Amino acid sequence: MSYLRNEKNILVDIASKYLKEDLSFTKKRVDILVNELISSEKIIEFAHTPCFFHVGILRCFLHFINLSKKLRASKIFFINDHLNVKALKETKGIPIVLPNNKSIVKYPSLKIPKKKQRFSLSKTLVPSQETIVSLTERLQELFPLAINKINILKGYMIECSNSSSNLASWYINLLFKLTKKNCLVIPTRLIFNSLDNSIHNPKINNYLLSYCKNCGARIDIPESKKNFCCNCNKLCDIEKIPNVFLRQNIANFFGFSHRVSGASKGYQKKSDEEKLFTNKVPIRVRVTGHTKAVNKLGETYKKMNMIQYYCTSNFNLIIPDETEVDWKLNI
Repeated sequence: MSYLRNEKNILVDIASKYLKEDLSFTKKRVDILVNELISSEKIIEFAHTPCFFHVGILRCFLHFINLSKKLRASKIFFINDHLNVKALKETKGIPIVLPNNKSIVKYPSLKIPKKKQRFSLSKTLVPSQETIVSLTERLQELFPLAINKINILKGYMIECSNSSSNLASWYINLLFKLTKKNCLVIPTRLIFNSLDNSIHNPKINNYLLSYCKNCGARIDIPESKKNFCCNCNKLCDIEKIPNVFLRQNIANFFGFSHRVSGASKGYQKKSDEEKLFTNKVPIRVRVTGHTKAVNKLGETYKKMNMIQYYCTSNFNLIIPDETEVDWKLNI
């Protein structure tokens, strides 16, 4: 697969700026990742909303990293940082599961006020040290045998608050610290704005959503009315951001060779068939094997969060090479 210089320049410019300004990567660290991109014939994509990943998504991320090594490809993590804080339970705190699909009601939380949960992740402040202390104290109550590990985690979280520009980048920095992996990161909202008008397709207006530029809240108002954000309670500028269908088509424009994802979802097939900007669609690598956490009594935990896995195990991140094989986590 060959790439136009302009296409790679777009990726390099956006990723470099984001890594430096939002994740506080050093120039040396950025240059290593950029040089990998420039020299690679293949590019692998992984897309998700920044949050406390459950172990199934963590496995997809790790497979994305491993596949890039196997194929000698560059890797880009497309993040959906325009989604609001309440979009997922994992963006607000750390869901703690028990055997037999039960869960802890009072799970460790970032304690984001209800009104501010309509803010986008990119417009939400990083957790304060007080919030991190409260969250990790709750973790210590739930996992008293893991106090030392949780103290290390607390240090990581505080470091991430000092080096991140918003909640989305905080989650990315924490993921990189815990896994000791990294890659180029690009918010999908920035990619859309970077594309030249000449490649735009008239159909894209059907797939654009309106967001408040001030707080990032989703707004839905007729064009004839003034743009008023109920979250900010004032008139606002509107930012048009692609929905999930259009985001994948924009990514296709860059000619990625592979796209790593989990189980099949309805919109994915439709998105691949639409081919708004190019007929080239990445090879989709689906991680379909189940990820199961099992304790010494043989009890199974479904959708365990990676933070709970970190607290209750040696945090083994060696995953099966085969995507259809189950990954068993011993806790």
